[in-house]
Order: sequence, then C-alpha cells, then structure tokens
Amino acid sequence: MVEQGELSNVEVLVLVVHDLGGTDRPVDTEDVAVRAREVAPQRFSLRKYPDQVDIERVRKRLSDAKKGGDGEAMLAGSFEHGWHLTPAGLDWARNNAHLIGDPNDSLDRVSVDRQTARKLRVEATRFIGLDAWVKYSADSPVSPREAEAVFRLTPYVAPERRRQIIDSTRNLFRNDSQFGPFVEAMAAAVEETQGES
Repeated sequence: MVEQGELSNVEVLVLVVHDLGGTDRPVDTEDVAVRAREVAPQRFSLRKYPDQVDIERVRKRLSDAKKGGDGEAMLAGSFEHGWHLTPAGLDWARNNAHLIGDPNDSLDRVSVDRQTARKLRVEATRFIGLDAWVKYSADSPVSPREAEAVFRLTPYVAPERRRQIIDSTRNLFRNDSQFGPFVEAMAAAVEETQGES
C-alpha cells in the first residue's frame, strides 16, 4: 500500500494504469478506481462510506494526469474510452512501479515480457515490408498515408483511438534502437498531418 504523502494521487493513478496494462491498451476508469482504492484506500474512498471507492476523485485525478500539470501529460484517454500511458507516463511509471508493489512479484511479468517480445517481432517484421520503412531507410520523404500505415490508421479511426494506437506503438518500441527512431518519426509525421486538418 502507498503511504500518505509518498506519491501524489495523480502519480498513484499513473502507476495503477501501468499495473493494469495501460501501456498498450486502454484501461477502464472503473478498473482504475477499484485498483487505486486497493493501493491507497485512504485517498480514493468516500468520506462517509470508506468501504466504497470515490469514482469522482479518481476521474478528476485521471483528467489531471492527462493535462500534464507541470510537465508532460502522463496519461491519455477519457472516462468513456479508458486510459493509457503516454510515452512520458511510461518512462515515469517504469522508474517508479516498485512504489505500489513488489517488483519481483509474479510470473505474470514473465508472461507479459514474452508477449511484448513477440509483439515486437511481429510488428518489426511488418514494418520491414512497408513503403514507409523503405523510404525512411533510404532517407526519402514518407507520405502521410504511408506514415499512417505504420500504425494501421485509416481516416475512419476516431481521434481518441488514433492517439491510443500511436502512443502504444511508441511505448512498444521505446527502447528499440533500430525501430524506435522510425516509429517516432512516423508518429511525428502523422501528428503533423492531423494538425493540418
């Protein structure tokens, strides 16, 4: 359990989203609320009914994590669609995950690491077959549509979902020296195109 004053409520929620798998998929607000109450019950319980979670307090702090406050936003998402870590949030959560649990606590981490390694291999293999990779490797310009293909985006993908897909791919390749810079360049190209529309 998190002690009072050890972490801010926003930081607790970022770690909870990380703990619940928000690196590569959105986590439902209610799941975050229940886990947050388990981790820091004195902070996320109702005052008159301490055995119940205060969903409004959780929602407000999730929104604060999305705004970024003093630094970069650590979460993206919404109450309706769930929450996921931004690349900045992932970096922070990885460095502080031990604060809400035992870092060696489970076989689940081994399973997650294997799934992540498999996902990296599959996506890297797919990237190599894309026009965007060929052009990026040859230092040629990549079209916005070719950059979107890296993330499997179409014009029909809602903006919130686009953000989640881009962030999860960036998170996946964050430490990959070969494909990390490629993914970052393609994310910048897609985001630049979005800003123009």
